[in-house]
Amino acid sequence: MRVTRTVVGVTASASVIVGAVGPARADTYAGLPIGKVGEVVVDGTHQRVLISDPSTSKIIQTDYNGAVTAARDGYPSVEDLLLSADRTRLYAAWPEGHAIVALDATDLSEITRYDVGSAVRPHTLAAAGDRIWFGYESAADAGGIGSLDLRGDDPRVTLDDGTSKWLDAPRLATAANKPGVLAAAGRVPAEGDFKAAMAVFDVTGDAPQRTARVDFYAKPYEIALTPDGSTLLYPWNDTLVSRRTSDLATTSTVYKMTHTANAVDVAPDGTVAGGASAPYDPDLYVFTPGNTLVRRYELPDTGKASWTSDTLDDGALAWEPGSGQLFAVAYNDVDKYSLRRLTAPRKSVPTLTLTGPTSGKRAVALALTGKLTSSLPLPTGTAVTVTRTDPEYPKGRAMSTVRTATGGAITVKDLPPAGGRVTYTIRYAGDATHEPAVAVWSVQIAKSTPVLTLNRKTNTVFSYGSKVSVTAHLGGAYKNRTVAIYVDPYGADQPNKAVRVTTVNSKGDLAATITLTRNSRISAVFTGDTRVAAKSVSIVAQTRVRISQTAKGQYKKANNYNYFHAKTQPRFTTTMTYMKGRSQHVVVEYYAGGSWQLWGYGFIPLASNGTSTATIVGAQRNIRMRVKAGYVPGGPGQNSGDALNVTTYTPWTYFIVTK
Repeated sequence: MRVTRTVVGVTASASVIVGAVGPARADTYAGLPIGKVGEVVVDGTHQRVLISDPSTSKIIQTDYNGAVTAARDGYPSVEDLLLSADRTRLYAAWPEGHAIVALDATDLSEITRYDVGSAVRPHTLAAAGDRIWFGYESAADAGGIGSLDLRGDDPRVTLDDGTSKWLDAPRLATAANKPGVLAAAGRVPAEGDFKAAMAVFDVTGDAPQRTARVDFYAKPYEIALTPDGSTLLYPWNDTLVSRRTSDLATTSTVYKMTHTANAVDVAPDGTVAGGASAPYDPDLYVFTPGNTLVRRYELPDTGKASWTSDTLDDGALAWEPGSGQLFAVAYNDVDKYSLRRLTAPRKSVPTLTLTGPTSGKRAVALALTGKLTSSLPLPTGTAVTVTRTDPEYPKGRAMSTVRTATGGAITVKDLPPAGGRVTYTIRYAGDATHEPAVAVWSVQIAKSTPVLTLNRKTNTVFSYGSKVSVTAHLGGAYKNRTVAIYVDPYGADQPNKAVRVTTVNSKGDLAATITLTRNSRISAVFTGDTRVAAKSVSIVAQTRVRISQTAKGQYKKANNYNYFHAKTQPRFTTTMTYMKGRSQHVVVEYYAGGSWQLWGYGFIPLASNGTSTATIVGAQRNIRMRVKAGYVPGGPGQNSGDALNVTTYTPWTYFIVTK
């Protein structure tokens, strides 16, 4: 159980100079090989943390990151620790050994033991008035305050004369800058609802003289004195309670925490740290000497249960004299202990916010609002830097510094020059008592829409092999004036490819010539720039197949008709642009009743050379007939077998079968 705070010497009080607080560093965490905390003491000289563990009868020493550098066991139920003023010795209260043990502070080797009596069990330690004071138990429901005087060659132990009527070992506290003040709190014989008492003693003389006493409801987890000795602090319910040491009356200063406050420690400059056993609430609180909340910490969860966080052990909180770092020991839901080092606890953590629209237009006024607040108030006019990151300045560009208005209000105004994702970052640099803070807000800024056209109409039909000139026109743009013209022939066998990619001329035009052999999508593409949006336009150029038809076997041709003998079957050969699986469409008609009538049709596969022949079987004699061949687009197994070209037919070929 932690019972003392910043340790003064056993020979003289120490004057501590606190240096300027530098930039905040990251807090650290490390597991500890212990099962309980008796006391935590920080040795600023050697940058070590000393922890007693009554559950495993040992004392461990770690560096500031929690790595164990020394350990000493064999002290059953060891509790309180006290570091000498010169940081050479560590004193430990050893109840089972009826002694106070002196260890080397650098390696924990035992130097000597001070026997305090076979019936005396020391639990708590404090240094005041050039002596080590200890709270002890001497029998069931009997306790007292003793002292160990190390002046001279013969250490002398003095025990309480029994007039204090303590029922257990009182908790003790001393003042860093007033070594003659000793405070105590412990159980006393019940008087009504009061089962404990607090007392203040003047220990400058040979025997302690009580200067104030107050009955209390229960023994607090621990007590602490302010450096000047004027105020006594202790955790109670959801606060740290403050009492004057002159008469132990409560003061108006209340340090608000949670309902399970269980630790307190006061730094040499008067900064107050409070702890709480709070699985759902913040665990650590730091206050100015005037009780303004500086910051609070929520210990993270290192155990198995997701619904709780690590818990501060009772009294396991200690300042490092001088630098202002704060150390805490916590345990998780599987009883694994860890050391937490809070590197900048005296610095308040400001809250910085930024909000505004999520979209806007380029070069149109944009306003964002924010706020900078802190538990330690910041003055109106505090500077906040603003950085804009956009496609033109991907690494960010500093804007004018903004200063807070009343209540920490912040207004950021801008005319965003670039389009796309624009991010505004505001930063408060921090100072000696405030951590830095940052807030970010992103806005999607619409770019200007360019003019981009092609000079051809879509779905215009062109003959096979046509060389078609197309011209793309780009209107105003910012820096990028490059346009690409692509042609994407139908079919998976020919990829989309760039015909021409270059800067448009002074009129904004770019021309290209494309040879068409199948339906093709022709596109003009502008990739845009930081201020003008990307755009593409396209047309479909429909393309005929190359196709022709010739008659075979006729004996004459007259008046546009081919004449066939009755014994000769008319044959018509079609030559068409070849594709695997492609067929020609053959249509035959005859003339009757003053109009042409369908006689028959069919699809005939092309040979690999692109030809196929249709033979007309069963044609009547002396009847006017005609035939044509064509390409009719369709999927595989349909019509001509593919859809790469537009429908194309040959002219009609007229014929008559005679006797």
